[in-house]
Amino acid sequence: MSKVSFPIVGMHCSSCAKNIENKLRSISGVETATVNYGSEEATVNFDPKITHLQTLGKAINDIGYQAILEGDTTKTPQNLKEEAKRKELAHLKTLVVLSVIISTFVFLGSFPERMVQRILFFLVTLIFL
Repeated sequence: MSKVSFPIVGMHCSSCAKNIENKLRSISGVETATVNYGSEEATVNFDPKITHLQTLGKAINDIGYQAILEGDTTKTPQNLKEEAKRKELAHLKTLVVLSVIISTFVFLGSFPERMVQRILFFLVTLIFL
């Protein structure tokens, strides 16, 4: 038996840790698997003759988390967290722009018809400038 510990990025709660544990335990050759949400780390006892470390990492990646295996220098927990924050910020910016556009139409719909024509004239004038 071989015992290995490695960090996991992307867990949000203890239920995530339980999901990862269940996935690891379902792999043939894995004797025990424990995932600590607090330290964001998995400890797995497995038979290297039956399964490989890369198989464990792929199983974790397949369910939406990032396993950082030994020898992988490009993926550090800090780099992955920063990348996730950048993606979330870009997504939030997109949502803000869409909500401003939708809110503008709702705002225009609340004016009397005469006022809407003036506002639309102003907006079209800005476009042609």
